[in-house]
Amino acid sequence: MFLESVALALVIGWFRGGRLKRLLSYNLEGLNWILLAFTIRYLVQFLSWKVDFFLLYGGVIQITAYIILFWGLWQSLEFPEIKMVGLGSLANFIVIAANGGKMPVSPRALDAVGLSLTETGTHVLMEEGTRLFWLADIIPLPPPYPFPMVISIGDILITVGVMLLIQNAMLRDTRPACLKNDTANWLRRI
Repeated sequence: MFLESVALALVIGWFRGGRLKRLLSYNLEGLNWILLAFTIRYLVQFLSWKVDFFLLYGGVIQITAYIILFWGLWQSLEFPEIKMVGLGSLANFIVIAANGGKMPVSPRALDAVGLSLTETGTHVLMEEGTRLFWLADIIPLPPPYPFPMVISIGDILITVGVMLLIQNAMLRDTRPACLKNDTANWLRRI
């Protein structure tokens, strides 16, 4: 969901008159740490299918990746959109930490989108004893969504935050002053 939302935000930003060069010059202090954390998480997810080490220790590695992520987000808290990304990341981290380092996924939601799941280094099927299940991957995105999947409340917050960040970066200094701070003011109230 993350990659599609970035691509969509770029397209929308471009149609709204935004420029990619403005986005590329946006100075997020913790961006390197944030990208490192996401890279670690995706590598664990991918490699856990091929290397038992990542299946066995994926939970510990994922929690470590979240600590790196929070460090990167902390360095960029001056951007209100990062606060929303941080809130979504915290929601995901809490449910992951409460369930042994892996994100529980609802079997019912998987059925709704026509997918199945075997345990990976980052995900596990939800069971009766799953803690904080309401923060887990329980929201199905079935077709006509082009990439059916199951997401969490945290994923939605992260996606909205990233899309707002990209939009605001691409459009910065081009909007009237009264509109520039609308998103920032709204996010500060959260």
